[in-house]
Amino acid sequence: MSGFTKTVKEQTTFDGDTINYEFKRLKKPTVLYIAKHAEQQEDGTYQITQEKMFDIVNSDEFNNALVESIVKFDGLKDAEGQALNFSDIIQEMYFVELVTEMVQKIMTASTVQGEMEKNSAGSLSVGSQEPTPTPAP
Repeated sequence: MSGFTKTVKEQTTFDGDTINYEFKRLKKPTVLYIAKHAEQQEDGTYQITQEKMFDIVNSDEFNNALVESIVKFDGLKDAEGQALNFSDIIQEMYFVELVTEMVQKIMTASTVQGEMEKNSAGSLSVGSQEPTPTPAP
């Protein structure tokens, strides 16, 4: 039986808030758009540098696909206690680390190899010293 589900639920913390979110897996054109930014390492794995990930998460093409993939996003509040939605935070540099973490989880869940490796070293390496395996573009 396939491990595929139409949506994936995740939880993370940011700035003292616990955030629950649910997303649809990215479609092939978006995954390929991201994968073209990966660089092959000496050990055959692929890595996306923080600089390239910054370029990706700030592109309109990717932002539109990412906003469309988010089904549910709650738990994040501003300093006044008002709930923030995902389409708001994706435009704010303050949240770039949160968005990058979410992108990593969404990318991992969007590929078969990523799903199989999500409990091991991971399938997408962003700006780390030691690259982890990712699907070949």
